[in-house]
Amino acid sequence: MSEPKPIDPFEMEAIAAIAKSQVIQAREPELTPGRIWQTLSRVDCSKHIEKKGNLTYLSWAWALGIMMEHYPEMEFYIADPEVQPDGTMLVNVIVSIGNMTRKMWLPVMDNRNKPVANPNAFQINTTRMRCLTKCFALFGLGHYIFAGEDLPPSDEVEPEADPDADCAITEDQYD
Repeated sequence: MSEPKPIDPFEMEAIAAIAKSQVIQAREPELTPGRIWQTLSRVDCSKHIEKKGNLTYLSWAWALGIMMEHYPEMEFYIADPEVQPDGTMLVNVIVSIGNMTRKMWLPVMDNRNKPVANPNAFQINTTRMRCLTKCFALFGLGHYIFAGEDLPPSDEVEPEADPDADCAITEDQYD
């Protein structure tokens, strides 16, 4: 009797990817951009807002907790900072929920909202987490904070949206 053949690490990754894909496909009907937006844009973030000077921030730890509560399959990637010719840095973050991916970028800034040349590790880390939270807003979480408001729109004023819409722009919308 021969010994079992060891499983190739690449093959293990492929098996894991297929299994994950099957789980996501099973949830696909509820993972439309419209449904995700509808869910996250209604979350009241007002008790988790921090104000520093004239800027408003949403706690990244709380925002991450809400994202994982609603979409535990969410994944994010924080790229290495891009050094600009003037010594400032730009941070890029990618967030994926199922097959939907959003990207956000943010310069490393000081407390006056001005880009910082040659930022230190703390400034880069702070910007990464702010950028991650800002990327969550592209899915709906706390988006109104970036519009200068403190509360999500009330259900009474909000027009009814089709949660199964794929949010695609069509040519007739340009006419």
